[in-house]
Amino acid sequence: MSRPGLNGALSGADVSALVSTRICHDLISPIGAISNGVELLAETTGAGSPELGLIGDSVNSASARLRCFRIAFGAAPPGTRVPVADLRAGVDAMLGGGRTRIAIAAGGPQLPRHTAKLLLLALLCQEAALPLGGDVQVAADERRFRIDTAAPRLRDIESLWAVAAGHPPPPHLAPAEVQFLLMGQMLADHGVVLRRQMRDDGLSLEVAGLPA
Repeated sequence: MSRPGLNGALSGADVSALVSTRICHDLISPIGAISNGVELLAETTGAGSPELGLIGDSVNSASARLRCFRIAFGAAPPGTRVPVADLRAGVDAMLGGGRTRIAIAAGGPQLPRHTAKLLLLALLCQEAALPLGGDVQVAADERRFRIDTAAPRLRDIESLWAVAAGHPPPPHLAPAEVQFLLMGQMLADHGVVLRRQMRDDGLSLEVAGLPA
């Protein structure tokens, strides 16, 4: 979270992050209970039905998505780290499948929470530019990450990339575009910039120099 103001009060962004964390936390528990119930039903019947399989897959996907949303939009104490395995599962549930394929290569089993958060926000930003999906390759370590995407077509969202670069947002920013605003704010908080390269066959995003 960002630092409190001079009067010690939380900023609007801090409050929003806390609300996001609370919502994700309160939803994960009942979803976990549903998952346990599905497993018990499968054990009781002695054979997994296609219907139970679909429910189980949906529950697991929802749980992974919520954990990913909590990292991207929620709050966490300083020094928190994120297992790369959890990050992969969340990204696959949130962005993978269909026409988008994502591979994540990391320099270790965990990443600092702020690095993982910025990485997820960047992935959500680039997703908005991929109307037909694409092949996404991610390389990340403690203080930097790079996203290389090959795509058949790119959507023109220059006004949103400007928001991610720190420019004021348009007056009617859509909820599906909030990641650009959060990205710009977080980059400014850490004193780093988003390097973006657009190509005919895709785009690349890179952030370096993050704190350890």
